[in-house]
Amino acid sequence: NGQHHGTKHDPGHGEEARRCLDAASKAWADIAAKRMYITGAVSYREHFHADGDFPNTADVGECCATVTLMQLGLELFRITGEASIMDTLERAIYGHLLGAQQAGTGDICYYTALEGTKPYNHSINCCLSSGPRGIALLTTFAATRDADGGVRVNLWSDGTIAPPDSGLKLRVATNWPYESAVKLTVDAAPAPEITLRLRIPACTG
Repeated sequence: NGQHHGTKHDPGHGEEARRCLDAASKAWADIAAKRMYITGAVSYREHFHADGDFPNTADVGECCATVTLMQLGLELFRITGEASIMDTLERAIYGHLLGAQQAGTGDICYYTALEGTKPYNHSINCCLSSGPRGIALLTTFAATRDADGGVRVNLWSDGTIAPPDSGLKLRVATNWPYESAVKLTVDAAPAPEITLRLRIPACTG
């Protein structure tokens, strides 16, 4: 179920707040354009490298770096409500985060290289604990509440969307990202009416 996390909130007043938001937004844009693998993973060997430096093997795609990227993106989305942020997060979620977990056992990869076998593990370290934490975050922003009380659907997946205190309950039927069709059924609608905003993934345009 989608949970209540507002968007387009003012991060604070004054020039300092605006400078901080501007710096974070520029960092996000740089990472999304120049520091992300095609899978959505970021970094190798635990730090960013020169533009276009994306080796396929070795210590590639650190799981906790991807989850930290998600956290940055979510804070920016909370403040700005920019749908493009969700496009980047979707890439990281479907391309790396979910692929770093073994479906049968729940084991997680510390690194997920583009070539070779995945080194699933269940020991305790930063990445093997961050992976499940990132997956657990998904339900908190699959659907969010805007400052005007409206509901925004950010991620597409089979299931039910019922943000707390919204009065709205949606059933979603889809095989996204393998198929582009999405069917929405309204099981409950609030009174008075609220705005429903649906993100159209950039890759479908």
